[in-house]
Amino acid sequence: MDYIIELVKDHGELSISEIESITGANRNTIKKKLAELVRDNHLSRQGQGKGTRYIR
Repeated sequence: MDYIIELVKDHGELSISEIESITGANRNTIKKKLAELVRDNHLSRQGQGKGTRYIR
């Protein structure tokens, strides 16, 4: 799912809902992958709950 990194890079920042709309991927799959990308320092998470945004 390196395309998530590319999407965030292209858009500057994205929420889970925005990634879901763009890709059509399952929300839970996106959440798991984002958690991995944040853990591995590929993306940063800003905010909490519905206001959470992911940036590169």
